[in-house]
Amino acid sequence: MEIRRPGPERQTDQQRLSAPPESCRLTLKSGRESETETVSLLDLSSQGFRTEWPTQLAPGDAVWLKLPGMESMSAKVTWEMDNMIGCKFDVRMHPTHYALSLAKIDSLQRSADLN
Repeated sequence: MEIRRPGPERQTDQQRLSAPPESCRLTLKSGRESETETVSLLDLSSQGFRTEWPTQLAPGDAVWLKLPGMESMSAKVTWEMDNMIGCKFDVRMHPTHYALSLAKIDSLQRSADLN
C-alpha cells in the first residue's frame, strides 16, 4: 500500500509558525490612520493572524497584512488586548498560498537565525 502525503492544496491550518515572533517581521497597515508598521507575526492561519500593534485598534477596524511574496491581504480586527490584535482575513487564504507563505516565512526565520 502506498502512503500519499497531502500536497499544498490539502494541507491544513495545523501547520503553524514555529519560531519566536521576533524572527518574523512583516508589514501591517491600519486603515484607520493609514499607519504602516513592521510587526512581529505571532500566529498565522489561512483564516487570520495574531500580531503586536503599537496603538490601540478596535474590533472591526480594517488592516492589511503584507506577507513575503504576496499581495497585501485585507482583514478585520476581531479583538485587541495589550497592544496585541487578532484579525480575520476578509477572504480566506487559498491552501496553496497558505503553504507557500509558511515555507517563505520559515525560510526567512532560518536566515535571521544565521545572522
